[in-house]
Amino acid sequence: MLMTNFIEALYEFYDDFLKGYAFSCAAGCSTCCTTNVVTTTMEVDYLMEKAGNRVRDALREIDLDDTFGYRPSISINESASYYLKEQYPPEDTGVHTKGICPLLSQEGLCSVYQFRPFSCRAMTSTKPCDPGEGAEMDPFLITVNLSIQQIIEHVDSKGFTGNLWDVVNYHETKATLNLIRNRPFPGFLVPPQERGRFLAFTRRLKKRTGIELMLQTP
Repeated sequence: MLMTNFIEALYEFYDDFLKGYAFSCAAGCSTCCTTNVVTTTMEVDYLMEKAGNRVRDALREIDLDDTFGYRPSISINESASYYLKEQYPPEDTGVHTKGICPLLSQEGLCSVYQFRPFSCRAMTSTKPCDPGEGAEMDPFLITVNLSIQQIIEHVDSKGFTGNLWDVVNYHETKATLNLIRNRPFPGFLVPPQERGRFLAFTRRLKKRTGIELMLQTP
């Protein structure tokens, strides 16, 4: 399956999966729309294919200095590989900042909403989010979100993970500054009480996307 087809199938599957939840999120709700979005090269390739001109216009208006936004120092699959060996991963040295996403309109709407990265799609809450306060999420949904991020990284294992705008810059210039190498899938991190429900979820995921990975837990 081509990368574009896979990403589209995964996004569509996830959007359908979320229909089973009730969220407070609505058009114009943009507390989570910051410069701290993390994504992969595969997702940015898709984003640029679908909305490249809008993203390039935004890139020209920003300064990717050392304080721009959150830049992870370890990938999700690398962290998972440590936990599956019952070890603590190296500390993530990335720092979250307060910048507003350059793709957000004055009305608080995402200008690339249909093609936004998975980390944007996964940021939901069952209560209204106030600045400085965290979202409220179903624990199983957190497990699902983590697993999908692991899958994306695995499928894009020859690519990179990083702040959205560093990855966009890489797409345009091939500069790898502040990016980290993706890692292959080491196994899912699923609490014992969620394993049955999670297995059912992975069967649905395989049917829609063709992806099949071995369920492993610590």
